[in-house]
Amino acid sequence: MNADGTNRRRLTTYPKNDKSSEWHNYHAGPPHWVKKHNFITYQSVQNGKSSLFAVAPDGKKQWKLTNNELAEGWHDWSPDGNWLAIDMNDKEEKEFGIWLMNWKTKELKKLTNPKDFKSQLSPVFVEVK
Repeated sequence: MNADGTNRRRLTTYPKNDKSSEWHNYHAGPPHWVKKHNFITYQSVQNGKSSLFAVAPDGKKQWKLTNNELAEGWHDWSPDGNWLAIDMNDKEEKEFGIWLMNWKTKELKKLTNPKDFKSQLSPVFVEVK
């Protein structure tokens, strides 16, 4: 949309034949604008799993962003666009953690210990100057 709120338009579409999402699951949210890579990322439950997806700013291209075995949820990008922090959990939702992904190499590193806290959600980057 424009800065004044006019010209709003939908960028994402949810697969019509996918019935795996419960009423409370995200179809597209929460979005993050990644200026360095010129796309918007979001969480969506598709094919029975919560994953991260991306969409071009004009809405013409939409794709699955990551390919992790664990369910992916809330996420945040480092200010330089090189790192992606993601909260992920196992299918049974017994183990949660915050993971860091090197965007260039796709290497993942778990940052938290599930023994410290059962639920570990919504990572954010804090820029210290």
